[in-house]
Amino acid sequence: MEPFDKEFGREKLLQSQYGQFDLIEYFFPSEQILISKPRVLMQQINKYFDLPEGTINPTVFRAWLRRYKIRYNSAKTKETLLEAEEETVSENNEWKNFRLSDSSDIQLKETIIKVIKDNK
Repeated sequence: MEPFDKEFGREKLLQSQYGQFDLIEYFFPSEQILISKPRVLMQQINKYFDLPEGTINPTVFRAWLRRYKIRYNSAKTKETLLEAEEETVSENNEWKNFRLSDSSDIQLKETIIKVIKDNK
C-alpha cells in the first residue's frame, strides 16, 4: 500500500510550489525514475495522476530529475564503497596484527648496479 493516496499526490503536483515532485518517488519505483527518459516519465506521471498535458513544467521537472539522479547515485555510491570497504577489511585479517617494524632490524640485500656504456 502506498504511504500517500493518489489524490494527495495529484494535489501536490498541481500546486506548482517548492516540493512539487517530492511524492513522485512514493508512487514510482526509483529504478523507473532513474532509467526512464524525462519526457516518457512525465507522460507516465500525467497519465497516473490524470493530469492534462502541459500541467508539469518540463524545465522544472528536468531540473528535479537531475537533482534526484545525483542524490540517488551519490547515496548508492556511498553504500557500495562502504560495502566494499567492509569486505576488504574482513578478507584481509592480517591487518589486524600489523605492527610497525624497526628499520634497524631490517636485513638489506646488497645490490649491484652495472652501467653499460654505449661505445659509438
